[in-house]
Amino acid sequence: MDSIHNILDYRLAIIQRFGQFTWTSFAVYLCWVIGCGLAALVLVEALCPAARGGGIPEIKTALSGTVKRDLFSSRLVTAKSLGLVLSLLAGLSVGKEGPMIHISCACADLLMQTAPFRKLYQHGAQRISILTCAAGVGVTSVFGTAYGGMIFALELTSFSFLTKDLPQIFLSCVSCLVVFLYLDHNAQYLL
Repeated sequence: MDSIHNILDYRLAIIQRFGQFTWTSFAVYLCWVIGCGLAALVLVEALCPAARGGGIPEIKTALSGTVKRDLFSSRLVTAKSLGLVLSLLAGLSVGKEGPMIHISCACADLLMQTAPFRKLYQHGAQRISILTCAAGVGVTSVFGTAYGGMIFALELTSFSFLTKDLPQIFLSCVSCLVVFLYLDHNAQYLL
């Protein structure tokens, strides 16, 4: 996230280099916004059209038992990640929680397709339980709160929630926070 802030600071420095408001600084800003927005649009459309949208309705569909291969592909993870970054760089008012939930569920699904976890992938109830944990991790990664991630996962799966999944979801969310603290020692907002 710091790299996005660095790029946004660079954009601001370019605009401020022109001093007060001028048509040149406005043109630079406008080109930046339109360029990043169009790049996000073209990238998502070219890589994976299923990456359009917020992601929460798609995850609710998957958790209800409907399987769509496009919703959990590696192309979707790439397109949604880069599209989100480019949209934020354009300064668009985009919510990060929906895409992050979708990305975390797609990563969990892709991980379950590997050899050590294939049995979990083939067992429908366990797969849905792991996707629910991944949804909680997606919320935790955005807001930095394990309890909030757990409550959101409960809300997201309110049609088929099993209380036995609650400790697993909370452990997944806390693990996400531990990884964040390990990767970024200055993550004071998580505490």
